[in-house]
Amino acid sequence: MIYTSVIHTNSLLDKSQTNKMATQQVINELKDIYRQHLHTELGKKNIKKAIELKKQWEYTMKFSAKFDTKSVKPNIVPKFLSKNMTCIEITPIGLNNMCHITSKVLAEKHEDVKSVLGFNITACPCGRMMCMEIHSVNKIGDKLYDFTRDYNYENSKWFIELDTELTSTDYLNLFGYGSYWLDKGCKCNVKWNQPNIMTDLDIEERINFMETRKMEYTNYGCAIVLR
Repeated sequence: MIYTSVIHTNSLLDKSQTNKMATQQVINELKDIYRQHLHTELGKKNIKKAIELKKQWEYTMKFSAKFDTKSVKPNIVPKFLSKNMTCIEITPIGLNNMCHITSKVLAEKHEDVKSVLGFNITACPCGRMMCMEIHSVNKIGDKLYDFTRDYNYENSKWFIELDTELTSTDYLNLFGYGSYWLDKGCKCNVKWNQPNIMTDLDIEERINFMETRKMEYTNYGCAIVLR
């Protein structure tokens, strides 16, 4: 079933009120869509995986400095990233750690909703060690929404939207799982042991690659195609 929203309003309502009502109707429909998803075989697997990943995160955080949204300092983030950063309030419909499947399911089942790929940024307490994770959100109209419940009890996320035709599946096939780390002179007195610490140029080249290629699928798998 593909959802489409039709809202009938009193002509006396102004445009902003009408848009707000229409968006809330879409969000209510997305909650129904996701509840139905959780009863599927894939949904049941997602539930088990989300529980396991949250336990892993909670165990890890006993021994390491905490990375979070509030520690991100936009003035420290490289300009080529910060110019596209948006702080999105989380609307917790989907399971923790299941952003890609949540975004995909909601976009496939509701014609007013699009899936959007990008990076989520968190930072250490001093804000100078930053972590970038590939992340999927959704778009309703021109506004971004993050419907994935956060495993670290965050209420919002710093998000960088990518202008790319690549899906989350394409990205993971190309680059795999893992985070990118930017070190701008961390002062937290912590000895970081992150294998993916990258330079600004590394990150910029990776993003440029993602935004200038598309995937073409064949009988033999997938291939990168220049625009």
